[in-house]
Order: sequence, then C-alpha cells, then structure tokens
Amino acid sequence: MKTLFAILMTTVVVSMNGQTKSNKDIITEVNRELGGDSWSIKGDNIYVDNGILALGRGFWGLSKVTYELKYEFFSVTGEGHNTYVLYVKCKDGSDCIGDPLNDDGVGYKYLVLPIHDEEKRANRVFNLITSIK
Repeated sequence: MKTLFAILMTTVVVSMNGQTKSNKDIITEVNRELGGDSWSIKGDNIYVDNGILALGRGFWGLSKVTYELKYEFFSVTGEGHNTYVLYVKCKDGSDCIGDPLNDDGVGYKYLVLPIHDEEKRANRVFNLITSIK
C-alpha cells in the first residue's frame, strides 16, 4: 500500500511541476486564441504578420522588449473601435523591432498590435506572450 501511495504522489508531483510548455507551444496557443497563424517564433525572435504593413507586422528579440496591454480606440484607416492593443516596446529605446519585409534596415522603437475586443481573451494572449522565455 505504501508503494502504491508513493507512486501516486510521484505521478501527481511530476504532472504538476514537470509539465512546462515550450515557446513554440505557447505561440501555437496564441494563434489558436486569436484564430489565425500570424504569430511564430524562430530562435530568440518572435514574428508577427497581421498583413497591416508596419502597424501589424514585425519581429523582435525576446530579451529586448517589454509588453503592455491597453484598452483603447484603435484605427488603421480612420474608422475604428475600442479594443485591446498590445504595445511591444524596446527596453533601451533603440530601434530593436524589425520588419521582415523591409530590406533597408530601418527598425522601430515600438510596435502596436490589436489583440482582441474581449478582455478575457486579450488578457489570456497577453499572459501567454509574457510567459515566453
């Protein structure tokens, strides 16, 4: 009986503490939550391509940025609505965010990405992105 109890407790502890998600698994969850496949990760860089030119497309190094989520009016073409927006900002004020379709080497200090209209979903995406290490 003691052996059975020890095996059971070991299984519970391993399943609670030993199961960590990889960065690729986290990005897969972000894409699932957003209903697309615009986020990817390659090495230490995260790539996003929402197809909205520099406003929704870019890449950055994991250790070079901070994230902030805000609920605000968002517009690309002049018509917009309130939504949750992710701000990706370079930590040191440099131009650390690149555009994979821009060959002239010009970077950005920040990137603004609309996430979702629903608070719960936007917070889940934010928490997933900030958990990437």
